Amino acid sequence: MRNLCWSVVIVEDVLLYAESLKPHLKGIGFREERINTVRTAADALEIVTKTRPLLVLVDVQLAGLKNGYALCEELGRLPFRNEMAVIVLTRVGTHPEALRAGADAFVPKYDLQILLAEIEKRLAGVHRPGFPEPTRESLTVSSFPTHIDAEATGVESSHASNPTDALNLLLLKYAQFDGTILGRDWRTLAENAGRDVFFEKIFAGAIGEKYREVLGRANPLHLGFVGDEKLLEVPLEFTYDPRGREGGEYLVLRHPLSRRLRAIAGTQGISPKFLNERLRRGQPLRILLIASNTEPPIPGVDHEIEELHRMLLSWKDDRCYPVDPVLIDSDHATPQRVKDEIQGKSGGHYDIVHYAGHGSFGQDAERSALWFWPQAGRKGTPQPMYAPEIRRVLKESGVKLFYCGACYSGAAHLSDVPRTDDFLGVAASVVKAGVPAAVGFRQALDDEHAVQFAKKFYEDLGEFGDVGTALWKARNELYGVATDEFTWANPVLIEQY
Repeated sequence: MRNLCWSVVIVEDVLLYAESLKPHLKGIGFREERINTVRTAADALEIVTKTRPLLVLVDVQLAGLKNGYALCEELGRLPFRNEMAVIVLTRVGTHPEALRAGADAFVPKYDLQILLAEIEKRLAGVHRPGFPEPTRESLTVSSFPTHIDAEATGVESSHASNPTDALNLLLLKYAQFDGTILGRDWRTLAENAGRDVFFEKIFAGAIGEKYREVLGRANPLHLGFVGDEKLLEVPLEFTYDPRGREGGEYLVLRHPLSRRLRAIAGTQGISPKFLNERLRRGQPLRILLIASNTEPPIPGVDHEIEELHRMLLSWKDDRCYPVDPVLIDSDHATPQRVKDEIQGKSGGHYDIVHYAGHGSFGQDAERSALWFWPQAGRKGTPQPMYAPEIRRVLKESGVKLFYCGACYSGAAHLSDVPRTDDFLGVAASVVKAGVPAAVGFRQALDDEHAVQFAKKFYEDLGEFGDVGTALWKARNELYGVATDEFTWANPVLIEQY
């Protein structure tokens, strides 16, 4: 996210006069540390490009080689010119000259009343989107049960038949390439499987043609795999393009990738458009952070939540984004307290719920669960909150993103027998209940990497406002520090379709 705090640049060679304006600018909402003063056009252009201020006050007579009118012309060529107001403030210029140079207004120097009125007037017309809202271009692959569809924004859909036995082969091969049993040669096996089993089967024919066609038009290009619960069993993170940019690459490192379930329609998800609307209305983004360090102890659980709480609070000061993070530590994260918070019984509903703690998943019904101490103060024997109960709590809560930082929260049960939702990990279960998106983990979580990944995820969510992009960037950072480990392939994003 660019700096959303109101900032101003005063371009004035007489520093004493520039200093005299600061109290008045503070009086209309600018913070002192956001008021920058420079003496030359060159310095002004540099700091404007860096900070993208809401307001630029320009004197005509400046130190240096260029005057204020030349600076206004250069400011007019900046791509974000419509996001700031430029006012010429001088004793020697004229109103027509200022407008011809590209300024929004002209004010005689030392006429403070007119200046403040003009600032209020001009700022009301400044367009300041908090997050860029590019057209999200994506390739959607629907591969279950018997065919593959490719669909890209702005491009006609194409369809390619795919034999059912090839799809069954994907599932059959899963047992050989599951990250828990790959052994020391897991990277070679993963690349071979990702190339031969996934890429060559899924991206064959028209799908591959469509992928290559849209590849250069979007940065990043989002890949979405659409299907039912069976889709969760397939380790798509191993999909390996042998003709990648550097001779071969995992697609999940090149593109944001999500599994999209056909599920109950939920509320609007987290997106740049949604966040910008919140900004315009001055409504805070409410985030519930839950630490549940039960047995056996996980040292990083409370640390993760505390670090995220500190980071999110800084958004208010550093980015002027209205965020309301609520922290429940392990001493107070009882099942009842968590349910009351999510259901709004403590006052207000949450947009994001983040859980850090133990998770469980198994082949028997209702074994997918998150774990809590039954009483405050970490008293009693830890007890599970099973997926059906979690779904019930979240179903009409208005939660838009559920981040489940727990082992096996993104898993699914491989079986040829009919399955119920109880064979899904917690992340998939809540999406099927109507939550627009959930982050989960297919396998066990490394404590240190879990904290690092979560912090990077929210840092990039605050930068781009897009869940898929944030997960993709966090995954790539994890790959950079743990290239030879399975950890980077562990996180999954599950969305509504």
